Amino acid sequence: MRFFDVAANLGSSQFSGVYKGKKVHDSDIKDVISRAENVGCDHLLLSASNLKDSKDCLKISELSNKFFTTVGLHPAKANDADKDMEKYF
Repeated sequence: MRFFDVAANLGSSQFSGVYKGKKVHDSDIKDVISRAENVGCDHLLLSASNLKDSKDCLKISELSNKFFTTVGLHPAKANDADKDMEKYF
């Protein structure tokens, strides 16, 4: 059986080793991807919460033609946006 993860949050700072603004460990994104592939998840849809996540997810998605990404703004991250939403997007 093969899987397609439709909500991989690899743009989140935790996967880059940052927790509450402090660097705790090196990025483990490639390890996370490898573990996913080892259990049969060979396609990923990287879910972005804000503009920074969107840019990070785009970089990650370029690692494989089996990775895709979203661009968006999660309601919990609404304060990250400019007042001009059109400019933000």
